Amino acid sequence: VLAQKMDDATGLILDEGVQMVKHKCISCHSAKLITQNRGTKKDWLESIRRMQRELGMQQLDEKIEKQIVKYLAKNYAPPRIYRRPPLPKHLMP
Repeated sequence: VLAQKMDDATGLILDEGVQMVKHKCISCHSAKLITQNRGTKKDWLESIRRMQRELGMQQLDEKIEKQIVKYLAKNYAPPRIYRRPPLPKHLMP
């Protein structure tokens, strides 16, 4: 596994879209709110919608929103589960 480069000031993973996340997200809350969570594109978009609905977050331009969600889903995705697949029926006791 390659080590990811991190932004020294925020602890966010350096990747395409990080500047927009810093500009639009970190202006209202700590980067830790991002780094301690994981989600799919759907999860992150639902988080944005909840913040808009409940916390008064401004509406984002569609292009900006897509860039932010893409960055978050790529760099803060749910962990992969490393379990073996179930046994086929013919191998079951």
